[in-house]
Amino acid sequence: MAFVPMCNHEQPHLGLPMLKAYLTQKGICNTCIIDYNVHIMDKFVKKYMEELGNTDPSICYDTYTKAKKIMKGFNASDYLKSGWASEYIAEKMIQVGGKISKNCFDPVSFQAILNEYHSTPEDAVPSDSLLSYLYLEVVVDILEKAPKILALSVTFASQIYYALILCRQVKSIRPDIKIILGGVQISLFESAFLHSGLTCFDAL
Repeated sequence: MAFVPMCNHEQPHLGLPMLKAYLTQKGICNTCIIDYNVHIMDKFVKKYMEELGNTDPSICYDTYTKAKKIMKGFNASDYLKSGWASEYIAEKMIQVGGKISKNCFDPVSFQAILNEYHSTPEDAVPSDSLLSYLYLEVVVDILEKAPKILALSVTFASQIYYALILCRQVKSIRPDIKIILGGVQISLFESAFLHSGLTCFDAL
């Protein structure tokens, strides 16, 4: 089960952990959860905080990293600082969010997502940093794990395009892997997915 880019990694969705717990309860224990969004978002946040920090010294990736550690609450003093840490993270994410969004596909409509999907090359690694991450790291990781079933959680509209690209790339190499799409956006656009003519997934 995987959580795909691209969305706010400071507020991870709990659907997959709950699903894993349910499957384990039913005797299906050989499942794993991977958040592919966190890795690339950390790269983007670091890059843009360092760029903004050149003009605004208050924007510091090291301080942001410390705030994230405080939010994990390792000791009593961390709990006392958690309010500051939460505000710092939220404030800095807003400041870098604009730059991150410019590097991501804007899902203005389901048809726009389909158009972008069909125009994205399948047999060549794109220069786009997020797509190259999908092609060179995420797909490779999935193929190495060789799952019989790949379940992708699509909670935010910003994830739909990247989820479809990931499905297509995996299917093109391992058509035997069954791919299931789930999550809030799949429920909202179920009819659109079913009538899209897409063959890169097996079930919703």
